[in-house]
Amino acid sequence: MQESTEAEKAPNSTEMVDKKKVMKELVTKVFNCYMADTCDQPECVNIFCKATVLRENPESEPGNKQIAFKTAVKLAKHLSSGEYIPEECPPLPLWGDRLDELLQADDASFLSEVSRVFCNFDSLASSFYPMQHAQNRFRLEEQTMDIDFNRLDKLYERILKISEEETGVYEKIMEESISNITDQFSKFDSQSKLGKRYSNQLVRILAVLLSQEVLYEPQYGEIITKIADMFYNFESKPFWRRENAMELLKNLHKERFLFCFKVNQQHLTFTLMMEPDDDDTEEQEKVRNLFLIMDFFYYASRKVRLDTISLKEFHIDVINSEWKDRLKDFYIDWHNCMRGRFHNDGDIDFDLEVQGIDKRTFHKVLYIEFPWSLDAANKARLINYEGQISKKKELHNSLDLTSILLGGLNPYLTIEVRRDSLIEDSLNSLVSSGTVLKKPLKVKFAGEPGVDEGGVQKEFFQLLVKQLFDVGYGMFEYNTESQLFWISRNSFELPLKFELMGIILGLAIYNNHILDIHLPLAFYKKLLGRRVNLDDFEQYDPQVGKSLRSILNYDKEDFEEAMCLNFTVNYESFGEKLTEDLIENGSEINVTLENKEDYIDRYIDFLMNQSVEKYFKSFKHGFDKCCGGEMLDRIEPEDLEMIICGSKVLDFSQLKQATQYHDGYDENSDTIKYFWEVLEQFTEEEKKKFLFFTTGCDKAPINGLGELRLVIIRHGDNNDHLPSAHTCFNHLLLPAYTSAEVLKQKLLIAIHNAEGFGLM
Repeated sequence: MQESTEAEKAPNSTEMVDKKKVMKELVTKVFNCYMADTCDQPECVNIFCKATVLRENPESEPGNKQIAFKTAVKLAKHLSSGEYIPEECPPLPLWGDRLDELLQADDASFLSEVSRVFCNFDSLASSFYPMQHAQNRFRLEEQTMDIDFNRLDKLYERILKISEEETGVYEKIMEESISNITDQFSKFDSQSKLGKRYSNQLVRILAVLLSQEVLYEPQYGEIITKIADMFYNFESKPFWRRENAMELLKNLHKERFLFCFKVNQQHLTFTLMMEPDDDDTEEQEKVRNLFLIMDFFYYASRKVRLDTISLKEFHIDVINSEWKDRLKDFYIDWHNCMRGRFHNDGDIDFDLEVQGIDKRTFHKVLYIEFPWSLDAANKARLINYEGQISKKKELHNSLDLTSILLGGLNPYLTIEVRRDSLIEDSLNSLVSSGTVLKKPLKVKFAGEPGVDEGGVQKEFFQLLVKQLFDVGYGMFEYNTESQLFWISRNSFELPLKFELMGIILGLAIYNNHILDIHLPLAFYKKLLGRRVNLDDFEQYDPQVGKSLRSILNYDKEDFEEAMCLNFTVNYESFGEKLTEDLIENGSEINVTLENKEDYIDRYIDFLMNQSVEKYFKSFKHGFDKCCGGEMLDRIEPEDLEMIICGSKVLDFSQLKQATQYHDGYDENSDTIKYFWEVLEQFTEEEKKKFLFFTTGCDKAPINGLGELRLVIIRHGDNNDHLPSAHTCFNHLLLPAYTSAEVLKQKLLIAIHNAEGFGLM
């Protein structure tokens, strides 16, 4: 069977003949171009010009057929049968002395040459190279992002200065440039093997066109729109490889990268603020294209420019604030009629006609396909909306006639536990629930009265998390330096316990509870299927991480003698020192300058992946049972951490505004005034301890402390009594202290000595 499969894959004789025929035609076509009476400019960037032959073979005579043939064969290997070959050579690129001379030319000559270069794909892509990198413009594929921005800025200044006297000159040059370049690359063969070259050239053109300070001015917003349209047309090409193009952005000057991003972001925000006409296809496509070019910068910043733009900077204010109350309606529109129609992680088809997408709602749901536009709070809302739909489906399924007749009707996921057997009872309840986890949660403590209106759930999560993360329980280990937990590679617990922990995290998300857990970002990366790197490892284990980084940064020739390392990892298990090979016979393979990166990758992979694989796999399996929805696939690890653990930003003015007072207190009571006065004096660490004391968690809800709804209850008049708290209800029981000094003293004693989750 396998033999026949291999035979089917092997090209038959007819295919071989066809390939040879195509190659022969390509070689002939290129050879004729090289022998034609084309330009004799040595700096010509047309790869089909005889200048290419002379550049690659400087010793040869012009018109040497043998050399021309060899060069043609070499180039033909990179071409497709329908490769576009320009009829004439492009204008010479602008760079170095030639550009300096042009800047001194009269206006007419200057504008004429600038227009010619800016209207040619090859010429513009090859312009503005710094002198020291000029040779890069002749490379077939490996062009770079080295751009002489100093001279480029002077050129734009000159154009704008002329435009002040001759209205419309600037706009005309830009519009003609974008139109001609779009037209030229529309002629590129869809199957071209030069796709990487074209991709690199386009990225250079984008950087050149977007690096104009004038684009910050609203009246030139249409130029950005046309650039975005050009980008959309290029992204639709089969040979486009976003990864290759992003890689090129590594070397783009940081300030210019930020500039290009901010220009696009400003225009997208402004366009959305104007709320595009629902019936205007052109307006809808404009928004789509602006989202696409922003998406390109987003992925570049996340994958190749990690030092450049924070996740927060991508958030679109108009969506996160002004549209916040309409997000649910937009989500439902997306869920009902657009879900799964297009994605931004591969080949893209955003043609509105082809997709049959309702143009009237298109621009209002793009934030779901491009979730970087949303802040973590609104991403949490989307996950919650998705959870509500899942809960309704599960509820509907549980109300079928069969279950009613059999007496098995239960529209809730009910967990009943004993306080002294919390983990075992939780595990048994969840196992008996099977796969039906996405139902409204109800928790009951055995033998205790009370209806679960949220407070019982909160206490359940708090107590369970506390026990599961107890180092003595053996599931997690604690790094004292980073104060973070990681799965213990020495755990004796069954994988089922880790699955329970994963389910608990998932249930907390779907039931809107934040958890007091302290895991590194690497853990959330793994939950989302992302790769863990040295930065992540260093966050969890700073000491070992710094050692690995020193190995990475050491570049002297005496590396092997100085480091004395081989491909092994040392770790401790129950007090015993163990050594593990990172590769086969690793103890016999030295770490060198050439393989040190591989060593570090394998070292991190062993400690954070391989050594805990079976436990983490179970954890993720449990988590995915509750959170395996499409919305989770659209968020970043930082978002997931904030959704599970809450925000580290503590704005106590929000808390004060939302606090309620009971049993004789109001906002004008002396004790309440003392309380807020004292709280404002607390250090950040003391504020975190106060939050932990009153709520069981030292972070704010994802939407801020205003969501906590703290309730302060008068609890007697005795100055000797300490404050206490019901953490499951966010209730602070505060005696009516007679002074701010007494209140501060008692509150500090309480928050520094409270064990677990508060005193009550």
